[in-house]
Amino acid sequence: MKNIFLKVYGCKVNQYELQQIREQLEAHGIVVVSRLKDADILLINTCTVTEGSDRELRYYIRKTRREYPALLIFLAGCYVSSRGVAAARTVGVDGIFTNEEKKHVVPTLCHIVRADHWDGKLRTGAGDGEHAISYFSGRTRAFVKIQDGCNRICSYCIVRLVRGKSRSRDSEEILAEIRQLVAHGHSEIVLTGIQIGAYGREREGEMTLAALLHAIGGIAGVRRIRISSIEPFDITDELIAAFSQVPALCRHLHISLQSGDDAVLQRMRRGYTRVYLDTVFEKLFTRVPSFTYSTDIIVGFPGEDDAAFARTQALLAAYPPVKVHAFPYSERPGTDAVLLEGK
Repeated sequence: MKNIFLKVYGCKVNQYELQQIREQLEAHGIVVVSRLKDADILLINTCTVTEGSDRELRYYIRKTRREYPALLIFLAGCYVSSRGVAAARTVGVDGIFTNEEKKHVVPTLCHIVRADHWDGKLRTGAGDGEHAISYFSGRTRAFVKIQDGCNRICSYCIVRLVRGKSRSRDSEEILAEIRQLVAHGHSEIVLTGIQIGAYGREREGEMTLAALLHAIGGIAGVRRIRISSIEPFDITDELIAAFSQVPALCRHLHISLQSGDDAVLQRMRRGYTRVYLDTVFEKLFTRVPSFTYSTDIIVGFPGEDDAAFARTQALLAAYPPVKVHAFPYSERPGTDAVLLEGK
């Protein structure tokens, strides 16, 4: 019987989805090994948020192919959805699954293991649809995906193109999953998604994000709740109030600011201004004692000059974050920012 090694690149959503695959494979008696050298099959859940992540993935595949020429290598996720079938196959892999085809990962790998060969066909059946997780491999805290996709149209972002519009999980399923995780020793829950703040909006009668936090806080054994990342326009008064109303909710947010300059924000199509950010931060620092935040900043966006850069620095000086993830603008094929001047 063939053994499988799982590897992930990118965000917490990718890590959660790989754990889903792990548990489904294990439920079907498939051996998931902890070392690549013990594997016959490699599955990589991929990221494509920047050119750097693409380059890192390609390097790893080339290196692995040289070291383990007989290994079957499969890619799943955002890189495949972004780059397309032909481009994904040029890196020397045996099979691919787009985000839409991830439901075929488990039945296809199960077939390969049992048939002892790969015929190039995707299978359906065991593994279709969403599956809750019961533990989180190798971590004391557990990631819980509450939604997928994004309703924004930021000009630079490839994620909305490869993930689609926001789709929220049923709150009862989420709460049941968290109870399972707590029973397996995970007392810290990190809520993940692509646009977490949009949770519940497209499902009539569903909870808001703030209401979901209240419900999670009421589960016995949950000691800490974290929100992995949120957009400024999704920080509502209801959410801010939850910090004082839900004792388990950590008083920290990762807020994706990207810039503090109005003209750059407009070209990014972020949907807010510096004045709006001032309003949000004043509420957070006034109403949430000991509040801290971390952030993402894109530098060198098309049209950004020294003055625009200085305005971003001024924003961070006015509201100091505990950590800044600053990275250079990375052009993503298919996004509207490709057409902007002033690169």
